[in-house]
Amino acid sequence: MTNTKTTKPKIDVSCLTSHDKSLVSGAFRLKLTNLLDKAKDSDHWKNRPEVCHETSFKKGRRYNDTDRCVDVILGSFRRACEMVVNDNNNHEFSFGHYEEFATEYDLYFVSYLEKVNAEDLTQWVDSCLKYSGGCDHWYTYEKEW
Repeated sequence: MTNTKTTKPKIDVSCLTSHDKSLVSGAFRLKLTNLLDKAKDSDHWKNRPEVCHETSFKKGRRYNDTDRCVDVILGSFRRACEMVVNDNNNHEFSFGHYEEFATEYDLYFVSYLEKVNAEDLTQWVDSCLKYSGGCDHWYTYEKEW
């Protein structure tokens, strides 16, 4: 990267997006799996009702699928890293996979995985569980609306 005006990706899980699984170590995937399991077992998530129409949340298939949640978080990491690279290099676009910048995206993604701290990981996990529960709610009840 030629410029470092933005150094930290924005924590936001708001869609299912892809990442190159070969860039992520098994140890990091296991770390995320353990954090997700621990979070789901915490009072914050455990005590939430199975379905809450007021907050558009449901503990459904997406919420309960820890492997899927790991991939959702990693895809969101990747997308957030792309945005940082784009910002740092004044690229005129902010989403999507663009071949000419793929190496820069991958390098930043890997470096972010190496340095992401526990507090940020917890925020990523919480964002993912909220997003997944929202998807479960939406797709369960959309036909009723």
